[in-house]
Amino acid sequence: MPHGKSPLIAAGTGFGDRVMKSRLELDRGLARHGVVGSEPRDDFYGYIGSHPDRFGATGLKMELAVWGKSLLRNDRPMPFVIYGRPRSGTTLFVHLLDQIPGVRCDGELFHFLLLSPRGFARRLPKRAGPGVRAYGFKLLSYQLMDVQRIRRPLAFFDWIGGHGYSVVHINRNTWDQTISLAKAHASNVYFNKSGDTQVLRLDPARVLKLLKWNDDMLAYENEVMSYVPHLTIDYDRDLANASNQQYTIDRMCDYIGVPSAEVSARMRRTGGKEGLQQVENIEDLVAHVRRSPLSHLLPRELV
Repeated sequence: MPHGKSPLIAAGTGFGDRVMKSRLELDRGLARHGVVGSEPRDDFYGYIGSHPDRFGATGLKMELAVWGKSLLRNDRPMPFVIYGRPRSGTTLFVHLLDQIPGVRCDGELFHFLLLSPRGFARRLPKRAGPGVRAYGFKLLSYQLMDVQRIRRPLAFFDWIGGHGYSVVHINRNTWDQTISLAKAHASNVYFNKSGDTQVLRLDPARVLKLLKWNDDMLAYENEVMSYVPHLTIDYDRDLANASNQQYTIDRMCDYIGVPSAEVSARMRRTGGKEGLQQVENIEDLVAHVRRSPLSHLLPRELV
């Protein structure tokens, strides 16, 4: 496929006779997917089988704030949602989108437990403010699945689609995405603002568990998206190289119906050879994965 020609994917594409099943049957199958509730956690929350972000009142406070604004405002921007795994380039994508006049894109608003995720999503565009023509937010797949415990994703996406939301699916190769996530977990630094380089040593067994989970999560996301109309953004092709970013944003603006504008990345990467976080035992990690059934996920240059 020529560069930049990721099409809109129509619901039901690529799964043969499975499209003949009802949406309810499909959703029931997705609820039984092996990745559901399988995030590798070696802490108390893993022991009790729950996610730590399900606890606390932060989500309720957000809901109340959005509910209050929805009573005072009647904004009607075009809503969109960016769906994907953590460390897949969603932050860079939001950073670029926010440079477009008339576009506002928030972060992970489903990060904490919400009493009514659907009601929250319905009211969110009203917080956009004057002059906003398109409003969106990030929705990570594990947050929908394990924090909000929405185990029938098609019903959710059908519902927000019925309220005008466009869906963008962003993905990244699983090896780089997993290493980035493992570094963030190990350092508790998700976005390095200090400019100081960190050298990390990662546990090979932990990385292997994360690699398996992330690979399964991508398979789950792809299956969900095969039944949901959406726009695909591939980080490695569309965002990693700065020369491709403008074209990608132009496509996105066309998708959500707003004029594009010139954008540029002003963020320094945490990963890569020039990034702010380096892994000192990367050879050990590669050797560990090479001996595993997941060796096919290694980049070609590391096989």
